[in-house]
Amino acid sequence: MKRENLYRGKRPNSGKWIYGFPYQENGFAWILSERFKSPECSCEVIEETLSESTGLISQKHKTNIDPRIFEDDVFRCTKETDEGEDITSYLVVMLIKQRAAFYLVPICHYYIIKDNDVSEEAEFSWLFNEASLSDFSLDSQLMKVGNIHDNPEYFTL
Repeated sequence: MKRENLYRGKRPNSGKWIYGFPYQENGFAWILSERFKSPECSCEVIEETLSESTGLISQKHKTNIDPRIFEDDVFRCTKETDEGEDITSYLVVMLIKQRAAFYLVPICHYYIIKDNDVSEEAEFSWLFNEASLSDFSLDSQLMKVGNIHDNPEYFTL
């Protein structure tokens, strides 16, 4: 099965998500519509919101959320401790370019990892041993709850 490199980006004037294929022109980020694939059918998007699709579909997600999984999507993970207490954490999908793979990273590490190469740092070895996105694709405890652009409140939890 061939994986299509689909992207999304947010329109600056409406905040609406556009899906398609990215390009840059005159210092602006654009997305060609996934339906028309023609420059005449392109939309300017906010460059920081450009996100690549992982090619995976979320098994559990809020009803008003696209089930396709993209970079910057946020997942809620609730686990029960041995004492019966629920512990909730939030994870964000990140493309780690040095490893050419998508990972689910605790949201508190997002800004540390975002613009830094941590692939060789010992303190982040857990990330590359335990957090590959493909490892989580069947995890029933994960629910897609949004993304970092529409839901910045997840950074404060």
